[in-house]
Amino acid sequence: MGDVLFWPALTLIVCVAAVVFILVVRLRKLRHTIEHHMPEAVVRRDGWGCRAIALPGRRIWLVPTDIAEQQAMDALKETAKAYPGWIPSHRMMGRGTRAYWLLSVRRPVRKIIRREDIPAEKDPAHYVCIGLNLSRKPVMIRSDAHTLVIGLTGSGKGSIMATYVDGLSQLYEDGLVQFWGIDLKGGVEMSVYGTLFDSHHAYTLDDAVALLQDLSTECDHRMDSLRGRARELPPTPEYPRIVLLIDEAAELHGKADRKKSELVTRLLDSILRRGRALGIVVVALSQDPRVESVPLRARFPQRIALRLNSEEETAMLLGKEAIDRGAAPWLIAPNQQGSGFVWNQNMGTIDYFRAPWYGDDDLMELGA
Repeated sequence: MGDVLFWPALTLIVCVAAVVFILVVRLRKLRHTIEHHMPEAVVRRDGWGCRAIALPGRRIWLVPTDIAEQQAMDALKETAKAYPGWIPSHRMMGRGTRAYWLLSVRRPVRKIIRREDIPAEKDPAHYVCIGLNLSRKPVMIRSDAHTLVIGLTGSGKGSIMATYVDGLSQLYEDGLVQFWGIDLKGGVEMSVYGTLFDSHHAYTLDDAVALLQDLSTECDHRMDSLRGRARELPPTPEYPRIVLLIDEAAELHGKADRKKSELVTRLLDSILRRGRALGIVVVALSQDPRVESVPLRARFPQRIALRLNSEEETAMLLGKEAIDRGAAPWLIAPNQQGSGFVWNQNMGTIDYFRAPWYGDDDLMELGA
């Protein structure tokens, strides 16, 4: 009886030991690999060895803080090339002599974010949730600031528009927000939103000129009402916040009709300069960050970069400082629609996020 049980038990022990040995070898090899992804100047410094941690979908390096932040960021940027589609990030951990840089690249979850995953914002008059970060925590943007969204075709600009509109849905229902829309693709995008844009929309360049002239006149009227009373106009039923959404904004500044395009640029420039204090916010979406396509780019203090072609395009939109702080929209994979980076210039922070997916039925419900 003892012999009968001995050999199966021995076989099982040998198999388990072999599996453990293989796992240990593979983990050590993986650790060695990720340790040496970093440049030698970062991995080895004054006898200090870079410590590496491998987690599912995540690679982490612990680097001493006697390395300058820019050097650590450059090393991380170079290392991220070995992980296409993964998102790099960095932050300082600890204090004093025990402080270190935590550098990581993380693979975004492929699971689609749903509309119901986004928490309702308690202060939509000032903030809306644009999506979730890699830890599925909400990422907020100002709802009362002019916003420019740039991303390649298919990068998820429609998701950003839908999330923004949804975040203001309660104010819309309370009569504190009006949505105006310009969609020079013949209204293909905005017509799906039910009656949301019925009162104020433009689907041709001529209609866009007329709508912007009406909005400029509204600016004049609000300035007259505000003068001598206050410096800013909060949303009220009498003066609801007007949110002008412009899809494919580059079409407004095309060269097909130069005179009309120049008129549109002048009107929009006036609205952007005066609008924020008057309760008028512009949200423009486009594919191209070049100033030829978006000549009023500098008028948008809040900018969102979805998937872009290159680091150069990112610098055009967000600036070199945002790249230095971790913005890398050129690394976003094509199958991660709605993913992007929000640059907060005042705080000096960059946030990666992914917006939820909206179907046609969801969009129609927003305008019902």
